[in-house]
Amino acid sequence: QIGSSVVDRAGVILAGVFLPMRAVAVYAIATALIDYARALVGGIRTTLAPQASALEGQGQRDALHDLTLRGVRYCSLLVLPIAATFAVRGATFIGLWMGREFGAPSGEILAILAVRLACLGATGAVGNVMLGASRERAVAVLCVAEASITVAMVLLLVGPFGLLGVAWGAALPTVAAALLVWPWLLRESLGVEIRRYLSASWSRPATALLPFGAATWLVEELWAPPSLFLFVVQVAVLLPIAFLGIWYVGLSDEERRECLELVGRRRAVTATHS
Repeated sequence: QIGSSVVDRAGVILAGVFLPMRAVAVYAIATALIDYARALVGGIRTTLAPQASALEGQGQRDALHDLTLRGVRYCSLLVLPIAATFAVRGATFIGLWMGREFGAPSGEILAILAVRLACLGATGAVGNVMLGASRERAVAVLCVAEASITVAMVLLLVGPFGLLGVAWGAALPTVAAALLVWPWLLRESLGVEIRRYLSASWSRPATALLPFGAATWLVEELWAPPSLFLFVVQVAVLLPIAFLGIWYVGLSDEERRECLELVGRRRAVTATHS
């Protein structure tokens, strides 16, 4: 927990030490949005640990692998539309929300931290599964190592690159861990193939949400919103594109059937009570 807190807060703290207070405000706006987005996927992540614990206790290794890959894919599918919106339209949103003087600088920081956010969906799911499967020592070592490297990277980059260096110093260790360390650790600890993990965490979710990302970019380029209300309306109009990609590409046939059956049961229960 200490390691995770250091990773999350190192940028703000070190920016306050080495840069003017206005830079801290610019950085804090971006990190606040990242925190809000991470809270959205927290509900999925926290359900994985008890399920993983039960499967590990029963010796159901194949079911544990399936739970891991499903959790990784679901979290990535949920977080990628948010990360894409932050990366493409973050400056516009912050300018309408906090004022034009914060739009460009905070938006640039948000775009960098959105890359880190895209990685945190998958790694957060893996971390919770490993904690539930009694692999807490490996998770703790990785979190402490990432925290140490993050602090070192920020200290190295803040001088020559200023606030952008702080953002990249916070993002790059998480990206490297997501692409290199977590897949290896998952294979060594639980036996999940790296190829299957990368497909579940990146390939399939990215393919599913590519149309949404393209549509978001087009709206940003062609339809500048004059107000925060219109910005929210634009995002709401684009969300069905993300939903369709998730439904037809992100989910399997079996998962779609499960969703439809769940909706049918809910409707039946509602009709019975009414």
